[in-house]
Amino acid sequence: MRNIHKIMPVLACMILNGCSAAAKAEVKPAGSSLTILQATDLHYLSPSLTDNGTMFQKTMANGDGKMSEYSQQILDALVEKVIAEQPDVFLLSGDITFNGEKQSLLDVQTALEKIEDAGVPVCVIPGNHDIDYPYAYEYRGEEASPVTNISQADFLKTMKEFGYEEAIAKDTASFSYVYPLSKDTWLLAMDANTEANPGAIADQTIKWMEEQLQKAEAKNITVITMSHQNVLPQNPIMYQGFVMENYEAVSALLKKYHVTMNLSGHSHLEHVAQEDGLTDACTESVSLYPLQYAKVTMDTSHTFTYANEKLGILEKESQERFDTLMETKISKQLKDLYLSDAEKETMLAFAMKVNRLYFTGNTKDLSSVF
Repeated sequence: MRNIHKIMPVLACMILNGCSAAAKAEVKPAGSSLTILQATDLHYLSPSLTDNGTMFQKTMANGDGKMSEYSQQILDALVEKVIAEQPDVFLLSGDITFNGEKQSLLDVQTALEKIEDAGVPVCVIPGNHDIDYPYAYEYRGEEASPVTNISQADFLKTMKEFGYEEAIAKDTASFSYVYPLSKDTWLLAMDANTEANPGAIADQTIKWMEEQLQKAEAKNITVITMSHQNVLPQNPIMYQGFVMENYEAVSALLKKYHVTMNLSGHSHLEHVAQEDGLTDACTESVSLYPLQYAKVTMDTSHTFTYANEKLGILEKESQERFDTLMETKISKQLKDLYLSDAEKETMLAFAMKVNRLYFTGNTKDLSSVF
């Protein structure tokens, strides 16, 4: 009977903590290699918020190619992939929800708990669609009606167990934090989507970040960073609104402390930008063709390798959605040009193929187009 009394408090603790002890494993020793999976721009819409009726179909048709009517299927496939691959950490870098619906975030919370219960730690940050977004709706028939959106306090309460709670340092002005990936490797999660400073890293947070980077430098710790918006322009023409508003200050800070890898999203583009030793790997939205996520490995010499993997679902459907969107936009641009129909058709086919290759990160294949 005495042994039972000793065991019961332990069992009670496990139950109260959701049996997630496996995901709170000890930090890996210094010198360890690491495997990181990252997905971004999930844009998950809770199935409880749509009947897939006329209004929702119009919304999707007028969108940017996201497959959000398949939100649950995409999320389930992503969870399955992460659990099967068992990385050292899974990162979800913002725009977790379709348009900031609180119920959507609660659904994703449940899914992420499954990942942690399977032994994989999860770290998240908010995107611009997640905090105080004014277009949180539910879709019924021909109507779209406002629903409760996500405040900064809501995000902290709902997502704190995914990185922030286990962090060794936390910024009080944002959802930024430092998470130990190993004894000599830290993840610095940078939140540029607060209510007070949407789209930028606040001055207070930059000061806090520099303090953490100084500590890392003093301890000879490698830092990898994560953001939603890009910290380097991914395209010399189309970068306004995709980089952080103060990206120059942020990237200068990262370079100053020899950060070599940032993982970002937001642009719905698969592209890697490099500048003065800093790499900003922008991963495409996991809800857009071809539904891919990133796999980042770090070897024992702290060299990072970035690659993509596909969910393996909805490839045909997502390509059709992407091609239809591109065809509509490009055709509008060609409409008033003084060209023959045959010339317009040739230009349309060319532009669609180039866009498909560019946005999905297959620029190495562009030579086959010319």
